Amino acid sequence: MYFYDPAVSRDPVRVRSNLLYGLTVAGLIGAPTLEEFRAAGFLFDHGIRCYMSFKLLETHRRSADRPLPGLPGKVEHLRPLLAEAQSVWVMGRIARKAVGSVAEDFPIERNQISKPPYPCRLRGTKYFVSRYLSRMSRNHAATICCALRCVP
Repeated sequence: MYFYDPAVSRDPVRVRSNLLYGLTVAGLIGAPTLEEFRAAGFLFDHGIRCYMSFKLLETHRRSADRPLPGLPGKVEHLRPLLAEAQSVWVMGRIARKAVGSVAEDFPIERNQISKPPYPCRLRGTKYFVSRYLSRMSRNHAATICCALRCVP
């Protein structure tokens, strides 16, 4: 829920500030606000990572490109959301692992998503894959959001 908490001042939620800034630069939202984000129809599902301790998160980040170990908890809540979405941005390696475990139409790839050809739409799918936006500059995040804008 912290992603959607507008009461947080001087935005310590780096993924949120980078995402809103990048989407604004890309022209996908009119201003870097949660209201504009929602009005444009975006949803940020962080239901896997936000409940992990930092130590567990680091463990799963390192193993996210391998089929085992699996992710803790259940990711089944993603299945109906993925089925109805017309376009899905899979941000980060843990998200790629989660989506790959429930979406039959998501191709399993083990390439490093911080290197080319990423960020990109996976050929013939509704999935856009990029690295996670928190460990980078705002300008790099904006570049990724501009690539999202170019997705057909």
